Amino acid sequence: MKNNKGFISITVIYSFFLVFLSLMMFIVVNMVTTRNLLNNMKTTIKNDISDSNFANYLLNRRSEINLKKIDNSYRYTGANPNNYIKFNNENYRIIGIIDGRVKIIKGTAISNIAWDTNNQNTYSSSSLNTYLNSTFKNSLGTNINLIDTTVWYVGGLDSSYKSKTGDVIVKDELSNNGVVVNEHIAIPYIRDYIYASGGTTITKTNNWLFTSNMWFITRMSTTILNSYYLTSTGAIDYTDIVSITKNIKPCFYLKGSVKYISGSGTNSDPYIVG
Repeated sequence: MKNNKGFISITVIYSFFLVFLSLMMFIVVNMVTTRNLLNNMKTTIKNDISDSNFANYLLNRRSEINLKKIDNSYRYTGANPNNYIKFNNENYRIIGIIDGRVKIIKGTAISNIAWDTNNQNTYSSSSLNTYLNSTFKNSLGTNINLIDTTVWYVGGLDSSYKSKTGDVIVKDELSNNGVVVNEHIAIPYIRDYIYASGGTTITKTNNWLFTSNMWFITRMSTTILNSYYLTSTGAIDYTDIVSITKNIKPCFYLKGSVKYISGSGTNSDPYIVG
């Protein structure tokens, strides 16, 4: 009788242990499943947020859309990359992603614009800066709300840079001698043109940003007259008559809140943002 009771006791304890073990395994399996589900949900939400942000959308696809990393930025390079974007119902192109923001430029040049009608090269008070941030800015309507106010470096370069190599120019152009302006809209740096060719060479070959006789934002730092421009041969030059008219291509940075809506970046299917 004692043996039967002992056997029953052991059986009850063993059965309880099996039930307890099964219950613990069930709890552990459900915890792992729940954790994996939550992690997948977090990843999905994170990817959705990143993809809808236009800068992140481009960065996440940089290898397939040929965004080239140059000097801590990502640039579109070559003769005709798929960097087309529709903005204000007009054709623009993406220069690249710089400091985490998308920089775009008008696809076609606006002609017959002086750097400064008073023939001085102080950019902050120039007629060009006034035109860009009044007349041109007003033409954008409510789309101005998609554009960031930006620090533009306007200290310039001395006359020796006309014959210097591209790598020297891109290094020194933003040193700017401490001179900056805070505006929505400006025109390209020389470095934007140089990087568009894919390296540090000053050339119009395989360079989508080449535009004959185009003003740069860069002035000559040692005078009050000269500013730099792009010649018809693709070289960098300067003139001391900045009251003469040349082509300009307005450019600006999109706000970080701008979202990707559609498009593949081709000329026939440009990016749409909002």
